[in-house]
Amino acid sequence: MRLIAYASPERYVNITGVGNHNIPKLRIGTFAAKVQLQDGRWVLMIFHEYGELPNGKTIHSKVQLKDNNCEVYDDPERLAGRQCLITQEGYHVPLDFSQGLAYIKMHFPTDEEVKNLPCVVMTRDFPWDPSRYDKAKSDDVPVLPIPDAIPDPIHPGFNHTGEALDVNYGEYDVTSTEILDQDWNAENGNTGTTSGRVPSTGELLPTPSDIVHCAYDLGYNPTYTTELYSHYSLIGNLNVDYAAQQEDKMNFVKYRKYFLNVPASTVAHTFDSTTRYYRFIPSTNRFMTYRSPYPALNVFRRHEIVFTDTVFANVPAWGGVHAAQVFAGKMSQYISVHGCKTDKDFPRCLEDEIRKRGAMDKLASDRAKAETSAKVFDILRTLFIQDWTSEPHFHHQNFAERMIQELKKFSNWVLNWSDAPPAAWYAAFEYVTFIMNRTAKERLNWRTPVEALNGQTPDISMLLHFTFWEPVFIANYRDKGKKNFPSTSDEIIVRFIGFAEDVGHSCTFKVYNEETQEILYRSSLRKINPDTDVLNIPPYDPKPKDNVDDEGIEEIVQTRVNENGLRKTAMFEPHELVGRSFLMPHNPDGTRERATVIGYEQEESPAIDAMEQFQKDLKRRPECVKFKAKVGAEGLERYVEWNDMCEFIEEQIQHEDQTWNFRKIIGHRRDLGPRDKPEIQIEWESGEITFEPITEFYKDEPWLLAEYAQEKGLIDDWERRCPRLKLSRHARNAKKMMRVINQAKRQSYQNTPIYMFGVKVPRNHEQAVKFDEENGNRLWQEAEAKEIGQMFEYNVFEDHGHRNTGQPPEGYKQIRLHLVYACKHDGRRKARIVAGGHLTDPPLESVYSGVVSLRGLRMVIFLSELNKLKVYQTDIGNAFLEARTTEKVYVIAGGEFGSYKDHIFVIVGSLYGLKTSSKRFHEVLNDVLREMGFFPCVAEPDIWMRAMNADVTMMSMEDLKKEQPAYTYEGVSRPIFDGYYEYVASYVDDLTIGSRDPDSILDYLQVRAKFKLKGSCEINYLLGCDYWRDDDGVLCSAPKQYLEKMEVEYERLFGEKPRKSRAPMDPNAHPELDQSDFLDDEQTKIYQSLIGSAQWAISLGRIDVCVHVMTLGSFRAKPRKGHMDAIKKFYGYLCRMKEATIRYRTDMPDLSDLDIQEYDWSRTVYAGSTEQYPENLPIARGNPVQQLSYVDANLYHDMLSGKAVTAILHMLNQTPIDWYSKKQNTVETATFGSENVAARTAIEQMKDLKFTLLYLGVPIVDRSIMVGDNKTVVDCATQPHYKLVKRHLMLSYHYVREAMATGNYGYVWLNGKDNPADILSKHWAYGTVWKLLQPLLFWQGDTNDCPTKLTDQK
Repeated sequence: MRLIAYASPERYVNITGVGNHNIPKLRIGTFAAKVQLQDGRWVLMIFHEYGELPNGKTIHSKVQLKDNNCEVYDDPERLAGRQCLITQEGYHVPLDFSQGLAYIKMHFPTDEEVKNLPCVVMTRDFPWDPSRYDKAKSDDVPVLPIPDAIPDPIHPGFNHTGEALDVNYGEYDVTSTEILDQDWNAENGNTGTTSGRVPSTGELLPTPSDIVHCAYDLGYNPTYTTELYSHYSLIGNLNVDYAAQQEDKMNFVKYRKYFLNVPASTVAHTFDSTTRYYRFIPSTNRFMTYRSPYPALNVFRRHEIVFTDTVFANVPAWGGVHAAQVFAGKMSQYISVHGCKTDKDFPRCLEDEIRKRGAMDKLASDRAKAETSAKVFDILRTLFIQDWTSEPHFHHQNFAERMIQELKKFSNWVLNWSDAPPAAWYAAFEYVTFIMNRTAKERLNWRTPVEALNGQTPDISMLLHFTFWEPVFIANYRDKGKKNFPSTSDEIIVRFIGFAEDVGHSCTFKVYNEETQEILYRSSLRKINPDTDVLNIPPYDPKPKDNVDDEGIEEIVQTRVNENGLRKTAMFEPHELVGRSFLMPHNPDGTRERATVIGYEQEESPAIDAMEQFQKDLKRRPECVKFKAKVGAEGLERYVEWNDMCEFIEEQIQHEDQTWNFRKIIGHRRDLGPRDKPEIQIEWESGEITFEPITEFYKDEPWLLAEYAQEKGLIDDWERRCPRLKLSRHARNAKKMMRVINQAKRQSYQNTPIYMFGVKVPRNHEQAVKFDEENGNRLWQEAEAKEIGQMFEYNVFEDHGHRNTGQPPEGYKQIRLHLVYACKHDGRRKARIVAGGHLTDPPLESVYSGVVSLRGLRMVIFLSELNKLKVYQTDIGNAFLEARTTEKVYVIAGGEFGSYKDHIFVIVGSLYGLKTSSKRFHEVLNDVLREMGFFPCVAEPDIWMRAMNADVTMMSMEDLKKEQPAYTYEGVSRPIFDGYYEYVASYVDDLTIGSRDPDSILDYLQVRAKFKLKGSCEINYLLGCDYWRDDDGVLCSAPKQYLEKMEVEYERLFGEKPRKSRAPMDPNAHPELDQSDFLDDEQTKIYQSLIGSAQWAISLGRIDVCVHVMTLGSFRAKPRKGHMDAIKKFYGYLCRMKEATIRYRTDMPDLSDLDIQEYDWSRTVYAGSTEQYPENLPIARGNPVQQLSYVDANLYHDMLSGKAVTAILHMLNQTPIDWYSKKQNTVETATFGSENVAARTAIEQMKDLKFTLLYLGVPIVDRSIMVGDNKTVVDCATQPHYKLVKRHLMLSYHYVREAMATGNYGYVWLNGKDNPADILSKHWAYGTVWKLLQPLLFWQGDTNDCPTKLTDQK
């Protein structure tokens, strides 16, 4: 059988069977099976209210089938039975008998069969309670006198003593029995007759008047046991007692999004005042329904006073709807809407309202002409409806006005939350009113408007599956019947927009096809599967909103989801997990054992081999697989569920650090008896934790044991219990003990097994062959063969024959090759050949090969956006092998080379591991780029550029000689030429391309240069940073995936998720004053790892945490526990504020608010100061750039050293391009001094940034602006008459003033509350800095529209 959907809300049931065998907590759902009828047709049988049993047999209750009017004839035809089932539709389902047991032949339905076969509902979609038919019939047995005569025998042919009688088998008084049967049946409400025999033995049944017969019952309900993956369904006489079904405590918070985000308490009242009979709504599988499961839900009535008003919109909705007529019931609170083009359509809307919900007692309006027209009064007179209007200009008297306010509020929330287009406003109106009418209200004593209107409790099952504008799948109706396989999918994606009240049954939905702009009605939708439906999914990115719920209730949407809206996890096939190892959960005594998967199977041995069927149906039902695992050294076998197995395997992603075998001794057994032998608790590098006798551990590692015993003061006690241990002798020689310990650790490293994703990874070829033999496959050897094949494909080796016959070239040195093995998350094996470069002599030449800086990479992306270039990324596969090496080395081939074993291979390719390989590839790539017309940037040698014409053709040398300046830009003195520059930035083998025709560059690299490129596409992920475009088309970057990995690593290290925080650190925190205990070596490594990850996050764009990481990074050498607590809070902030994003906004900034003063420096010592430009600058092309930098200093940041912090934020136009936060080298005694030092540092960096841009051919506005918040320092630097007071600041003072005197730099004052550099200089509080953070990192669109404005004071 196939799972269709789980019951919603989820419920569970306990099963108790033969021998009190208990199967606890089976999740209730709806299942389906394909069955062939007696006439040969096929149907899809639907079984509601069944408990899901992953393995074994599913129990079908005869009573439950009959409860749905299904006739069950479970007697074989040879006993005059009908041997079939008859459904309420009249379908006849044949039964097969074998060995006295009945079978139903059933098949697992395919996706196509689920969609197209007619459905036959076998059990009711209503919470099944078998106790409703309970009756103790034995209590009703009449008390009769004991007869004088011996009663008739029960067994034919024998008397009551067991003696044989001369009786024909099976004969009895038919007449009397039939009469008595009829009388007995009539008394019990039955109209049929009994068969007169026990079905299983053929024995005569006693008459109903007989005391035995009165107490006689079959004692069981014949049940249908379906083999989950078999072709046959077994019918047996198994007793099944369903335990009482108790619903778990509801989590109403998760259902808020289906009820317009109302408080969770309101949702709870709504659940109490409604029903949810639709336990099965096909949201996970598209499913054909041919009749309404509950037709009674389509009945409506009405009887009350109704208010009405018209709502106009400034955007036409789909279908040309410009307005909505709203009707609101005063007593019932029921609200409805009707679309119209003008208010003249009111009579039609009124007629529709009456037709659908009945004639109201009175219609109330606000005296609008359309609502008081003659045609309207004709309708009211005809139906005897009274009318009433509010006073002129007193709209508050109209109850509909207040309902419209609620309607608008919720509709705006729906549109904003779902990002639906404005034209969807009327669909949102209908969606909101449908939900409002089914949401409990306090004014109605926590009942719903629907119930108040018509007296019937509404069913809200359809509300709990889809939200407005959610993408869903429906059947491809446009290509139905056409032969388009496989080019066209059988499903298309549409948007969910509401519920169909007038089409189909009560679970029919409205969807919108964005491609054809059609509104469709479908009862068969399929929800997006986050694990499988990852392609061509339209964006559905609900935005976070302020919490409007009850106090203490979390928001529905805390953070925005990934750009594709989907989360990806690794999945495995069962056979791929056989042979893998994983760590079992911790035992109660703290030990932890490693287990190995040895197979997978069902709990019971089926009549047929179910393994093939398991593999066929795995993708549909992976949770039905159980694995058999051998645990620990004793080899005990246990069963592990599928979900647990996936968690165990994925948990160990970060546990494969390849250090020594035993990590450390973490404890020992305490409270030993007089004769107990001591045991120590060891944490192994594989992750296992076990207790081992000290006598066994002493044999291999006496020094480690002596070290631990000495540290814990256990030497005397252990030597008394184990006299043969000489721990005191080993402990006396400390130096020798440490040397031997280190040697033991190195030896343990060579012997320890390595696990990646649960797979044991070999260290060499011999282990690879051994592991393949153990696993019964050749995966590792195939990985070796693939890698060696690539070596020969790239001509990395020159074969000089067998070592016995050939000779290496003179002057060549022999080195070793070794293979590095790895297992990917999807189970793929990888092998990489690496040369032993450490054995070669130090090269005389430089082996340095650079990479583009992250700042340079951001510049390339910014300039590409500035000049309307496409930004692409690509990766050169097997990059090093593209080059030739100059090192004179050779190797002797090992067994992994097969027939080439013991051959002499001279290495001619730049093999991984050689000292010069990186440089050789760098040279090859540089030569290719030069051939393409690129030249390196002087300031960033790994950024390559070339001049292009406006028609996307490369400029020739003649064009470059003839061209003249094309135009000028205000504030830019350098001439600007036509055309633009294309850029290529290289980071080893990762290339970032900025070009209007990037495909031509990629084609050249592939076709002409013969590079094998991978992942060539528009930039989306590079060096740990994600890239995408927002709804306004602006390119964005943020380390989203990197932050997710940081969160996973944190959870692995500490066993819990970070606690969310709104600030990285307390505003008044001074970690340098912390006096808590120092961390041990293990915790110190963890602290250093966390700091390193945080520093890379800053490099990728997390400007907001620079100063905090800088502060905590000062304690990496010897951190304390308080520092660890601080970094934990820091991680909590990163996990809460994941959406910080750098947006590449290229428009020129508005500097009109800045007061830039002009002064005459001609009569000062700085007279004639100019900024010298290099003579080899490339000519300027493209759009101009304004350089803007914010600077700040925080005096006495470090209370121990007294040092201040310099913070600088560099902007190009409106884009953050570089940032700096660091302690100053000198101690300043006043803010004036620290701000002067910061200003000098900022000018130095601004000059560096400016000249880098000039070497990239960028037209720069002559005056670069620096903004600070210390008025005295700004005046000192910009006013010629200002004199220096503090002589020790002379160098900074003159350096900054000379830069101002050139006229190429400006220094402007800004209120400190508005200075973004404050984010980088102080430990800030969320409330004080949010107005700076939001426009910088958290605002999409024009920052002038940002709600958190800066202060007016400048």
